[in-house]
Amino acid sequence: MARWFAQVDSNGDGKIDRTEFRADAASFFRALDTNRDGVIDGFEIQNYEHNVVPEILGAYRVAEGAEGTVAGTRHGYPGGGGGRPRGKGKPKKDYSGDGDGGDVVMGGAVPYELLPEPEPVSAADTNLNGRVDLADFLAAADRRFNRLDSKGQGYLTLDGLPKTPVQQAADDRAAAAAKGAR
Repeated sequence: MARWFAQVDSNGDGKIDRTEFRADAASFFRALDTNRDGVIDGFEIQNYEHNVVPEILGAYRVAEGAEGTVAGTRHGYPGGGGGRPRGKGKPKKDYSGDGDGGDVVMGGAVPYELLPEPEPVSAADTNLNGRVDLADFLAAADRRFNRLDSKGQGYLTLDGLPKTPVQQAADDRAAAAAKGAR
C-alpha cells in the first residue's frame, strides 16, 4: 500500500489529492486499454481478470480456523497489495455479507481493495454496455475518492486509508503473535 501511495503522491507531500488520484486512474485505464481505442471492452476486461489480477476470478474462501493463501496482485491500483496467508481463528469482520460471522468469503478483488468492489473495472461500466471509456473510469475514480475521503478534506493520507482485508489479517496475526510472545 505504501508503494502505491508513494507512486500516486506525485508531489511528495504525503497526501493524495483528487487530481493525483484521477491521474493514477487514467494511467491504469491506459494500461488496461491494450488496443488503444479509448475503451476497455470485454476482451480487455477478460485480459485484466486473467492476466493482471487472476485472483479476481474466484471467491476467496477460508474456512473458520483454517489457513489459506492468495496470489499477489501485479498492479498497485488502489489496494493491490500482495497476498499473504489469511491466518487462523474466527474473523473479526464478516466479509461474506451473509452476517453469520462464519467463513470469510471475499469475491474478486475485495481482499486487496480499499473499498469492497469485487470487479472494480467492470463496476465503472455504469450504463451496462460492456464497455468502459475514460470518462466512465474517471467518474468511478471520483466516486471512490469521495468514499475514501469520508471527512471531506480533499486529500487522502496513507494513515487515513482503510486497511484491506489482507492487511487487516496480517495485522491481526502480528498482534496475536505479539500477545503470544508475552
